[in-house]
Formats: sequence, structure tokens, C-alpha cells
Amino acid sequence: MKRSLILGLCQGAGILGVIFLGILIAYATDILTVDRDGTIRLRVSDTGKVTLNTAEAAEGDLRFTPRAIDPTAPLAGDLWYNSAEKLVKYADGNMTTPLAETTNAALTLYVNGTTGDNNNSGLTSGTAVQTIQKAVDLVPPIVRHAVTINIAAGVYRDLGGASSNVYIADKSVLATGSITIVGDVATPSNVRVTGNASEVDPTPIRANGFFVYNVYGVSIRGILCNYFTLSGVRAYKANVDLTSCVCSNNSVYGMLYDLFSRGWLTSCTANSNGNAGLMINTMSSVNPTSCTFSSNTGSGVWCQFASQAYIQTCTITSNGSHGILGQYNANMNSVNNVAGANNTGYGVYANRGAQISISGTTPNGTSGGTGADAATFAICQ
Repeated sequence: MKRSLILGLCQGAGILGVIFLGILIAYATDILTVDRDGTIRLRVSDTGKVTLNTAEAAEGDLRFTPRAIDPTAPLAGDLWYNSAEKLVKYADGNMTTPLAETTNAALTLYVNGTTGDNNNSGLTSGTAVQTIQKAVDLVPPIVRHAVTINIAAGVYRDLGGASSNVYIADKSVLATGSITIVGDVATPSNVRVTGNASEVDPTPIRANGFFVYNVYGVSIRGILCNYFTLSGVRAYKANVDLTSCVCSNNSVYGMLYDLFSRGWLTSCTANSNGNAGLMINTMSSVNPTSCTFSSNTGSGVWCQFASQAYIQTCTITSNGSHGILGQYNANMNSVNNVAGANNTGYGVYANRGAQISISGTTPNGTSGGTGADAATFAICQ
């Protein structure tokens, strides 16, 4: 298709119009814009190539909708599954960032260790992914809405050699958002995350069942985590709430909250772990309610290094050290916890500057109900 600039009057078959002084001759099928000074800002070659000349900043903004370029492109507001990256993404309608990785509505993902496939979208129970980690990876980095990951009954073990079965990191959960991982609240043992290689050999080979790193707004419900070298659930600079979870037979801790972490524990159990059932470390704060901490080699609940705990209506019994232990300027409250014997040490014990306030019933121990090392400025009363 021919286009010409002329300095005077031109004539020719099929000419739509004539313009003087920087004049553009165009055929009837063309739609072009020319500046008032006659400068061409858009030029189309015979090969279909578009050339832009947007020297005037005020008038140099050329915009397209995504579907003007690709009819299959998602519209703004669409949730869609990117099969190449195996991610669920949200389209914001901006061509410069057409796949803004943020939620636009509540999102539910499904995991099934038996019938799932990590090449699936995870958006329905029929297209479930196979591993919990894959579902976590499908959650956009920016979470503005409620995200729920439903896990079908089964045993979930990662044999890839990773330090944790499920690693949750690099998610920005805003005030309106949340990430909730749901197993079987009525029977947590039906959904088991385990760190051993097989049912025949229970030897732990990975560090943590769930490791939540620098993420807030995470809840885990109705899951059994056992046989890990460090802990069933670990929070590090994170906010993790647990409901009806069981952490047992781990080499060190049942649950570990570390370095400015926060959490509410409701109706959880930590038993038969190699050290404490619940460890609250380094300026963290945890509130266990109606939980059971029993038969741990160390203390039932251990809080230290300026951390805080509010422990109420819990059963804390048969632990190898104290029922409740506060150290290194910990600040703790024990409220109406079920009186239980057989803790090897004290029911409640404070040392090294810790303070523990007791009201209502309290755990007991072989060494006595309560105790404090006054020489290290500890108070237990």
C-alpha cells in the first residue's frame, strides 16, 4: 500500500483526501492521525509494521486493551491459571503488568495426595494438586482476600530432600487477606504431614513439617505433624494460628515460635517430643487455650528471652522436666490450667529473670506445684 508526501495539489485514482504542507495521502482503508503542524505521528508500512513518533509527551500516550492485541488475554479482574508457570494469577488489565500476582477475590485450592497432579490448576477438587507445597506455591505473592487450601485425607511426605515438607514464605498477606490450610479438624490424624521416609522406618529426615517464614495471617487446622528433626510447626518472624493440630514424636519441639513470632493455639496437642511440647523463643508471643502438652522429654511449655505466653485451660502433665518453664525475662500467665501430676520438675517454674503469674488451678510436679530461682530474680506467684 503506497503512501506519499506531496508539496502541492495531487490527483490520483482512489485518493480519499489531499492535505497541504506536510500533507498525507491515504487510501480509504486507512485511519491515521496527523498533528496540526503536519507531522506524522503514526506510520504504517506495506509490511504492516507500525512506526510511532511520539515526540510530544502530552500527546504521545498510546494505549491498547489486552484483548485488542490478544483476543485470548484475560480481562481485568479475571483469575486464571498460567500453565507455563503453574501459577494462579490475577489480570489487572494493564499491558505493562498484565499478570499482577495478587488475589482479586476469595481463592480456594485443593490438594489430594492420591488423585492429585501438580500439573493441575488446583482450583477444584477434581483438578487438585498432589502436594501441599504446590498449593502454597499457587498462592499469589500478594494476598488481599481469604485463601483456603483444602487437604484431602492421606499421608504427605516430601522425599525431595528439602529441609521442610511445607515452606511458606514470600507472601504479603494484607489486613483483608488470610491463608488458611485445612485438613481434618475432627480427626487430625487423617491428614498427616510426616518427616520420615516410609512407614517402615520412622527415622526423621527433614527439619520441619510446616515452616512459615516472615509471613503473617497464616492458619493451620486439623493436621498431624510428626517425625521431624526440629519441629512439627515452626514460625520464624511470622504469625501462625493453630487449631486442632497435633505435633508428636518430633526430635526436638512440637511447635516452635521464634524471633518476633505470634500465634493463637486452640485445642492443639503436643506430645512425645524430644524436648518441649511448645517452645516460645526470642521476643515471641503465643496464647495456648484448651491445649494438651504431655509426655514430652522436656517441659510442656518453655518460654524464654523476653517472650510472652498466656496459657489457659490447658492440660500439662507427664512431662520430663517442668510443666511450664519461664526463663531469661519471659513474662507468662498460667490461668485455670488443669491440675496434673507427674511432671518430673515443678508444675510451674521460673528462673533467670522470668515472671510467671498464676491464677486458678495449676499443673503440679514431683518437685512441687510452683517454684522460682530467687537468686536469678525470677518470680512465680
